[in-house]
Amino acid sequence: MRVLAITGHDEVHRGSAQVEALEALTTWAFRQGKDWYLTEQVVANSSDEALKERFDAYRDSTAMGACLLLLLRRSAGSAAGEGVMGVLAVESREPRLYAPADLSVVGLLARLLSATLERAREYAELPAIALLERASRLRHRPGTRARAIRWAAGAGAAVLLLIFGRLPFRASGVCQVVPKERGILVARVAGLVKEVRVRQGAPVTAGEEVIRLDDRETLLAIEQQKNALAASEQRLRAYKATDPAREQEEQHNYSLIQAQIRLLEEQLQQTHILSPVTGIVLTRNLEDRVDSSVAEGEVLGEVAPLGELELEVAVPEDLIGYVTKDQAVSFLLSSFPGQTLETSVEHIGLASETRGQRNTFLVTCALKEPGEALRPGMTGWAHIHCGRRSAGFVLFRSAITYLQMRVFF
Repeated sequence: MRVLAITGHDEVHRGSAQVEALEALTTWAFRQGKDWYLTEQVVANSSDEALKERFDAYRDSTAMGACLLLLLRRSAGSAAGEGVMGVLAVESREPRLYAPADLSVVGLLARLLSATLERAREYAELPAIALLERASRLRHRPGTRARAIRWAAGAGAAVLLLIFGRLPFRASGVCQVVPKERGILVARVAGLVKEVRVRQGAPVTAGEEVIRLDDRETLLAIEQQKNALAASEQRLRAYKATDPAREQEEQHNYSLIQAQIRLLEEQLQQTHILSPVTGIVLTRNLEDRVDSSVAEGEVLGEVAPLGELELEVAVPEDLIGYVTKDQAVSFLLSSFPGQTLETSVEHIGLASETRGQRNTFLVTCALKEPGEALRPGMTGWAHIHCGRRSAGFVLFRSAITYLQMRVFF
């Protein structure tokens, strides 16, 4: 171990007895692999003769009565792995124990110093630092001074341009035309899909049957209950003149059968799934649901009403912080690749969605006059204009964000 710095001293005097004694003591602590709080009493009670020898030499040369040795460790997530980078030595002229508050402060100082040393090592290993050191060495070679000056002037001008130059900054993402309101096709009873009467893009009217569930069991149950109702009615006529008590009991049974028939007829109506609005069908491959079972309350499809449309832009998570309401939006649709359309931000989604293994937020933009050419489901690419920012930020935003999140955090 080598002593690199001593508080209160401008430089470390190599070869002095004080420095050599401190280096011997810190080297011993480094090899032991743990923190030490050394006082005369602690050393006297120790059976380690090497420790006693080093501490006596340290005390005689420095006139210090106690020394706290704390290992400076790399963090568990360090690229170089866990390990010890050095030793922090806190000295005291009085051979006494530090108070708990003093130990807490020194421990915090050791952790901060460890983090600083680790960041300094990572910084020194950056490729750009190696290039700067190489350029510094080249500057002193004969015949390269004028060239170095020209390179430095050009680099300085480029840096100034990156800092003070302004470029438009945009948050971009995939966009889709969607209806402002949607009609949902919901299975109100569980069953088996028997027939799908429409496909994606087909026009439908409100109340039109779109999907039919298998109703054979319901029809059979209704027929059985109607037969039971007819039999109950015959018994009522027979009991009417002969047995008033049985007649009253049968009348109650007759009412229950009627209620059961009404319930089954309602279930029969619910096997016919109707469009709640007039519009066009949005759901793809709806016909593939034939012969598949559905649960009560399951959503089977969507119908877009013929009315106002919106544009949804999927903005990546690392760009959503630059998007605000009323910012201008320009977009292109795959159906009209040569026509740039304009709109503005109306609403920013509060929850993220995963699209293509990436977190995105949906930004909604109003299409006040969509015209007949725009249809729900059309997709394209949109730019949200977030103002002008420095050229360096616009060109190297991804690299800057990476350094902020992975290196300097």
